[in-house]
Amino acid sequence: MRSVFLWMALGLFLTGAALAQGGVIDATRPLYGGTTAKKDVIAFEADFMSKVMASGLGLEESAKNLIQSGRIAFKERDLPKAMQEFNRAWLLDSDNGDSYDGFALLYYQMGKSETDISQFFETAISKDRHSADVHLHYAQ
Repeated sequence: MRSVFLWMALGLFLTGAALAQGGVIDATRPLYGGTTAKKDVIAFEADFMSKVMASGLGLEESAKNLIQSGRIAFKERDLPKAMQEFNRAWLLDSDNGDSYDGFALLYYQMGKSETDISQFFETAISKDRHSADVHLHYAQ
């Protein structure tokens, strides 16, 4: 009986380790939780990705539109919608610093630590493409 419990405990441990290593997609957090490969997130967002490809706008232009939509949702205090838009913008164009700016603003609104907020702002600024709004938001 004791060995059965040991095997069950080992199985639970290995399952937990596999989930931690492979990651879980969490669309309610920046970068979809940041614990999984981008290819897995693309698979998770397959319907969205097919709509983007069919739109003919291109990834960068679609990302800019999503960032704008995310900023509008943020101003309207629709934080889940804003997170979704910033996540999707990041998925399409992770070199656009404005999605990281959105994550920083959301984290500020959610009462997250200054360290976490600053990290997103600094990442936003480090990107070659970001709007002047990033500097303005970071200064506030």
